Amino acid sequence: MNPTQQGRSKLSRGLVALALSSLLVASPGTSLCQDAFKPPSVSSIEIDGNRVFSDGTLKKVMRTKERSYLRPFRKSVYRKDFLSADIESILGMYRRHGYLKAKLLSERVERSSRGNSVSIHLEFVEGPMVVVRSVSIDGEAALQEARLAKGLKLQPGGPFSPVAVEEDRQSILEKYAEAGYFYATVSDNAVFDGDLADANYVVSEGIQAVAGGVSVQGNKTVAERLVRREVTFKQGDVLKRSQLVETQQRIFDSGLFSDVDLSPVNADSVVPVVDLVVRVKERKMSWVGTGIGYGSSDQLKVFGEWGHRNVGGMGRRLVSSAEVAFGRRWLAEGEAVLDQSRLEVGFVEPWLFGTRTAGQLVAYHEYKKEAAFSQDFDGVTFTAKRDLSSFSKVYLSYDNRWVNTTDPTAIRDEYVTRSLYLSGTRDLRDDIFDPGRGSYQESSWKVAGGALGGNYSFHKLSFSSSWYTPAGSAVVAARFKVGYEEPFGRTFGVSPLERVPFEERFRTGGAMSVRGYLEDDEIGPRDSSGNIAGGRFLILSNVEVRFPLFWRLSGAVFFDGGNVWANPSDIKTGQFSLRGATAGDADYRYSYGGGLRLRTPVGPIRVDYGRKLKLSPYDEGDRGQFHFSLGQAF
Repeated sequence: MNPTQQGRSKLSRGLVALALSSLLVASPGTSLCQDAFKPPSVSSIEIDGNRVFSDGTLKKVMRTKERSYLRPFRKSVYRKDFLSADIESILGMYRRHGYLKAKLLSERVERSSRGNSVSIHLEFVEGPMVVVRSVSIDGEAALQEARLAKGLKLQPGGPFSPVAVEEDRQSILEKYAEAGYFYATVSDNAVFDGDLADANYVVSEGIQAVAGGVSVQGNKTVAERLVRREVTFKQGDVLKRSQLVETQQRIFDSGLFSDVDLSPVNADSVVPVVDLVVRVKERKMSWVGTGIGYGSSDQLKVFGEWGHRNVGGMGRRLVSSAEVAFGRRWLAEGEAVLDQSRLEVGFVEPWLFGTRTAGQLVAYHEYKKEAAFSQDFDGVTFTAKRDLSSFSKVYLSYDNRWVNTTDPTAIRDEYVTRSLYLSGTRDLRDDIFDPGRGSYQESSWKVAGGALGGNYSFHKLSFSSSWYTPAGSAVVAARFKVGYEEPFGRTFGVSPLERVPFEERFRTGGAMSVRGYLEDDEIGPRDSSGNIAGGRFLILSNVEVRFPLFWRLSGAVFFDGGNVWANPSDIKTGQFSLRGATAGDADYRYSYGGGLRLRTPVGPIRVDYGRKLKLSPYDEGDRGQFHFSLGQAF
C-alpha cells in the first residue's frame, strides 16, 4: 500500500469513528451525552491540617457543597472556579482570626470510577496566630485618643487581622465625621516582631465643616418645603454624619420618594462652609392594590385598596380599603359564610400642627361573625403618632364607635363606646418580619366612658415583651403578655365582666397566641350556652426554637400557654400545673408542636401544628389544630 492509499485508509477509519460517535451521542438510550456536558457532583469533601476550625466550620464558608441525604435539594456541583474561590474564603477566614501564614498545602480532586462524581481533598497549614502587642493613634488633637480607641476591633492580646485594621480605620474616620471633620484622613501601619504585631494609626484631621445652604433637586409634584422640613440641621451648625444619615432616612420615610441622595456641592478642604444638595426621585403618587389570601383563621380573604400619597401636593395621604374574609366555617358548612368584612377611608397629615407628629383620621364600617352571634361596628378614629427615636414610638387615639350586636347575653342590642387609647412601643429587633436577635416591648392603656361619654366605662391595661436570642444557627424566641380590665362608674351590666363589652374583652388561642386551639374560640370562661365569653385578665406565654433546614426552608418547635379569666380573683396557683388529665375553663391551657417556615420577601409563610397538652370536656375528638399564616407567631 502506497503512502497515498495509507492516508486515505486512515481518513476513512477516522470518518467511520466520528460517525459512530455521533450516532452514540444522538442515541436516546445512552448516557454519554449526559455525562459529557453535565458537571460532576461532589460526593465528599475532606479537609486535613485544620486544628483551629472544625471541618464543619470551614465547609460553611465554601460554595462547593457535598451530597447529603438530609438536604436533598442542595446543589452539590463541582466547578473548579468555585473551589478556587472556596480556598481563598477559607484562607481569608484564617487571616481574619490572626493566622496570617495559613496556606494551602495540597489540593486533590479525584473522579469516582462509578457515576459522574468527584471527591475533594484539601490540606492546609495553619501556622501560628499573630497576636497584637500594642495599638496606638497619632496626630489627633480635636478628639481624645481614648475616645477614638473605644470600640476598636484590634485589642492588645487579641489576634491581628488585616480586616480588623481596615474596620478600625473606618471607625476612626466615622468618629471624626460625627464631629464635623469630613476632610480627615487616617493611615494605618503595622510592625511585626515575630508573631507579635504593633498597630499604629496616623490621623490628619483637617478643618471642621459647618452646614451651608441646602438645595433640592428632582421634585416635580412634591413641594420643596416638604423636603426641607425633614432636614435635621440648620445653616451654621457643625455638620455631623449622624444628622446627614437621619435627614436622608427621614426624607425617604416620608413615602414620597423612591430614591434620596444627599451630597456636598463643590466641597473644598480649605473652606469650612459646605453647601448640600438633596436629589430626590418621586414615586408614583397614586396606587391601586388588590389581593387574595388564605390562612387558618380567615381561610379565604379578598381585599382591595386605593390611595394617593400627595393630596394637594402637600404630602398628605388619602387611603380607602375594603376586605372580606370567609372563615373556618366556610369549609365546614360547605358554603361561603361571611366571617368578617371591613370598609374604611383614612386621611393622614404627616406633620400635625407643624410638628413631627403624624395625624390620621379614619372612618370605618366593620362586620364580624362570632360563634353564636354577629356584630356591626361603625366608627371614627383619630390617631396621633410620634417617633421618640429610631426604635421607640408613641400613639394616642380617640375612638367613637357605634355597635349593633345580636349577642343574646348582651345587656343592649345597640350601644356606643367612646375611648382614649395610649400606646408605646420599643423595637430593637434586627428584622421586623423574621427577627434573629433583639427584643420588642409594647405597653398600652385604654380608658372608655367616664368624662368621654358612651354606654360603657372601663380601664384596659396590657403589656407584652418578646426576646430573640441566637443559639448557634438557631434562634430562641420567647414572649410574655399580661392584660387587665376594670370597669368603673355606672354602666350597663351586673357582673364586672358584663360591664365590659364583648369586643373589648381579652381572648386567646389560635395561630398568633396558643397554637393547637381555634382562634379566640376555645380558651377561657364560657356563658350559659357553652360559648366563649372572654375575660378581664389575660396571661400568655410562648417559647419557640427556630432553626434552618435547607434552601429557604426552616423549622420550629414551640411550647405555648395562656388563658383568660373573668376576674383576677378566679386565678389560683394550681391552675398552672402541667399535670392532670382534664382541664377546666379556669386552668392555664398548654400546647406544644412544631412547624415549617418558607422565607419570602414579605416574611415567612408559616405552617404549624399545635397539640393540646390537657383536654377539657369541650375538646373531645379534638387534640390539636393546623395553623397556616404569613409571618412568625410573635
